[in-house]
Formats: sequence, structure tokens, C-alpha cells
Amino acid sequence: MRTVRAALLEYRSATRVNGRKRSWYAVADALHDGFLEDDETREADPRKALAEALRRFAAATQTPTPERLDALCRYLIDKKFLSATDMEATVPEPILVRALQDYFGLGGEAGENGPPLSATFVGSRKIGPRTELSFLTIGDEQAGTFAVTEKLYSLPVTPQSTKRDALARILSRHGGSERRYTGWMVRSRGQHCLFAREDVSRETTLDIVLSYQTDVPDRAPADMTLVKSRDFGFAPMGYSHEKMKVLTSDHDPEEGRMARIKDNIWHYTKEQDGDGA
Repeated sequence: MRTVRAALLEYRSATRVNGRKRSWYAVADALHDGFLEDDETREADPRKALAEALRRFAAATQTPTPERLDALCRYLIDKKFLSATDMEATVPEPILVRALQDYFGLGGEAGENGPPLSATFVGSRKIGPRTELSFLTIGDEQAGTFAVTEKLYSLPVTPQSTKRDALARILSRHGGSERRYTGWMVRSRGQHCLFAREDVSRETTLDIVLSYQTDVPDRAPADMTLVKSRDFGFAPMGYSHEKMKVLTSDHDPEEGRMARIKDNIWHYTKEQDGDGA
């Protein structure tokens, strides 16, 4: 459900018209044509009823009927905002997460240790001539744990927009790559650790939230700062990790270590809320 809801919000945000999100009625109208049977509902205005159902689903206050949910999934797959891999069943509480909960002593009071984090955050950085763009989606908290998904783009040109269609055009015209990481974030006593794995290569990463800035009480942070273990690791002897530059005899190891940490800090800002506006 979280995956479908996140895809719906991403679709509505990426298909803005004149800078404004499409109305839920417009989304319902597009969904109804070709994906729902005409007699799926007895409402006088089926699109209006569907629009309200979609709005409530996006706000996590109501689950659509099985017929509407199935149609919504097929529609989002058709529009490339979902894939067959996204729809595969996942284990809701892996052994690792349970072990982490036991180790950190997480209980029902875990949510009191910080603000809600459920939102999508966007971060970017330059790696030589390429731009890396990351979309980090954090789900609702459940006893100190959060389901997380990261979409990581590596692009040969700097994107002028973070909309999905703009990134798709860059990938089509200039090349690049798109990777997807899924996993869990654990919160305990004010600390946040994220464990994730890339869907295809199974590359793993451990991310640490260094800080976050909350402007509005009881709302997700406006920005977060992270470091990711996959940005570090061992390089061939005599070379730096990213640029493969030969190290000279007068190279200052401490300066190099600090510069590398600084270069690999990720700054994220929160996307606009996917509300019913």
C-alpha cells in the first residue's frame, strides 16, 4: 500500500499543469478511461466518487476497493510510475529489523524521540562531470522503524527539474542510470540508522542521519543531512576512491580524509506535501 500511495503522489506531482498539481478529478478521469469498467460503481458521477477515494487514499485515511486499487496499480504501471518488481510481496518485518529493535530496546514510546519523518526528500551532488540525484521516501513510523525507498539517478548533465518526465527525457537523450534501494530506518533515542539494499545488484548501504531541521512542530523535517556507507570503502592501493588520482609523497592523509567525508555528505530537502490541495 505504501508503495502504491507513494507512486500515486509522485505521479500527481510529476504531471503538473501550469505549475499546479492536477485535480483529483482529472486523475480519476484519466484512470477511469480504459482502466475501470463503466459499471464499476453505481454513483451518479463515478469520477467524482473515484476522485474522493483517491484523495483519501493519498492522505492515508482510506483504502480503495479491490477493483479501484487494481485499476490504479495497472494505471501507474502503464505510466511507468510502478513496475512489476514494485508489486512483489515483501516481508513486513524482516529478522534484521526485529533484531535491531531488540538490540536498541525499542518500544511503543519510540515515536517520542523525534518528529514524524514520513515524506519524500530530494538530494543531489556532483561527482566529476556527472550529477547524482536521490529521492529518499520514508514511510510511516511503526514502533521506531520506517520502511524506506531510495531512487538514485546518475546523470551526465545537470537536470533543470526533478520531475519524473524531465529525468526520463535526460535518460533517453543523454544516457545515465537509475537504481532503487529498499530497506528500513531505525530510530532510537534520537539516533537514526538506515539499512537498505539495491534491488538488482543487492549492494547494501548503511546510512546515518547526522542532523535534521524541523520548521513546523509535528511535521516532517524541512531538510536532513546524511552520510552513506556505500560512498566509502576501499580503493586500489595508491589511488583516491572517486577520482583515481595518484597520491603524491607530500599528500596529507588527514586532509584527504576530511575532504572525502565533506565530499560525501548528502543534503536533502523535503518535497512539497502530497495533500489534497
